Order: sequence, then structure tokens, then C-alpha cells
Amino acid sequence: MSASGAAILRAVETPLLCLGALTAVWLSLCAAYQLLSGLRVWVLGNGRLVSPAKLGQWAVVTGATDGIGKAYAEELARRGFNIVLISRTQEKLDDVSKAFVDFFSRGLQAEYQSRGIIIQSVMPYFVVSKMSRIRRATLDKPTPLRYVTAAINTVGLQSQTNGYLPHAIMGWLATAVFPANLVTKYTTGLLMAQRAYYLKKQKQG
Repeated sequence: MSASGAAILRAVETPLLCLGALTAVWLSLCAAYQLLSGLRVWVLGNGRLVSPAKLGQWAVVTGATDGIGKAYAEELARRGFNIVLISRTQEKLDDVSKAFVDFFSRGLQAEYQSRGIIIQSVMPYFVVSKMSRIRRATLDKPTPLRYVTAAINTVGLQSQTNGYLPHAIMGWLATAVFPANLVTKYTTGLLMAQRAYYLKKQKQG
């Protein structure tokens, strides 16, 4: 190596070392923040927030006739909320709980008078349900009750949630490893196929 080349290396050595150190510190801080956020959401949770005393007497649950929606309605009712159920099928809506339906019209009015509204987008992967055709619960495919027990603790902490730690890990891996458009295309195709199967079974039944 020429003398001029060695001089250039010596000149940039210190700035490069500083840049590397700053990068390592930044990545460490980001990792620590993600770890602490994960502990806050998935270990400590926020389940105590979800009570009529703190959020008002009424809760609105959509898709409340099966699976996750039904489990949400049952869990919120157990905690003392008056539930407004929204479903496309009146017959199935009546089967969930006639007591809930009795409060439907008054619930809509009370909804606008409540002091605070929390809106959360829940994005689960597969759970045990009629639509998914999954009958046996596993670690990554929980029962609706197990899923909602975990998801309810994320209320007030995440505006968009996978609701269940294994699903959150799957969601992170899907977005970190695979291109977003590929994941979206695959997931949409899978869900549309299941929807078609479910609608076909409904017509046959």
C-alpha cells in the first residue's frame, strides 16, 4: 500500500469507528425499545382499563355471532358492559343472547353520549372456528376465548393489534422476511377461499 493510501485510511479510521459505534448504540436502543414495548403489551397488558367504570357502560361488537366476535361479546358482558351486537344474520344474532338484543336501540343512542370511545383494529391469524374449519386448538391457533383473553389486554395500548403473542410474532416475521405485497396476496387468497367455502356450507345448510 502506498504512503498516500495509508494516510487516507488513518484519516477516515476514527470517523468510521465513531459512525459504527453510533450505529451500534442506535440499534441497541431500538431493540431495547421494542423489547420493553413487547413486555408492556404482552406481559403487563392493560386489562384493568377495560371496565364500565373507566370506559362507560356500553360496548359495540361487530361480527358477534361466531368465533372471536362472539368471544369478545361474552368477555365484555362478563366484565359488566351492556353490549350492542352487530351481525348480518338476525337468526344467529338472536342465538347469541336475546338480552343483548333488547338493549340494541338504546345502546346506539347511549353510544354517542359516552365520554370516551376506543377503536382498535384487531388482525388475528387463524383461530378455532367454523369459518376457518379448524377444530383443534394449538399454540398458534387458539380458541376464540383464549384469543380474546389475550387481545383484551392490548386495548388502549395498540390501535392496531394481532391480539395474541404468537400471532404478533407471526405478523412480525411475515412483514420482516417476506415482501408485503406477497404476504397480502397470499393471505387474501386464503381468506377468500375460506369465505367461499363457508358461504357454500351456509347455502347447503
